[in-house]
Amino acid sequence: MPSNELTIGQIYEISGGFWKSFILHAAVKLDIFTLIGNENLGAEQIAKKAKSSIRGTKMLLNALVAMGLLIKHEDQYANTELGRTYLIKDSPKYGGHIIMHHHNLVEAWSKLSESIQSGGPAKTRSLDDESELESFLMGMFN
Repeated sequence: MPSNELTIGQIYEISGGFWKSFILHAAVKLDIFTLIGNENLGAEQIAKKAKSSIRGTKMLLNALVAMGLLIKHEDQYANTELGRTYLIKDSPKYGGHIIMHHHNLVEAWSKLSESIQSGGPAKTRSLDDESELESFLMGMFN
């Protein structure tokens, strides 16, 4: 098989590639990395700080560990060096704004087939929402 041919497994990986990005989007939106900061915290502590369910928070945290974005030791979660550098809000290198901008583009990208059929842009909300505008502007600035 030529090296530039994809396997069915790779095609499925492309198809489901949004899962990882949505996990990251949710973590940034819930401010998980900032809530953990430089501490080692249990899922219950993080869920309380995030005002989210313990069950859902544990699932999110374990997915972030599997992706290499958090470290888990016993029942405690901590940021990786990458997370401390780019995903904590008070870091001078914070990249969460552009991640949230990407999250805000999901609706438009989900309508790509409609845009291709019509030849026009996807009908979605605009940057009238202050948080979306901030994510775009700060993402471009950073």
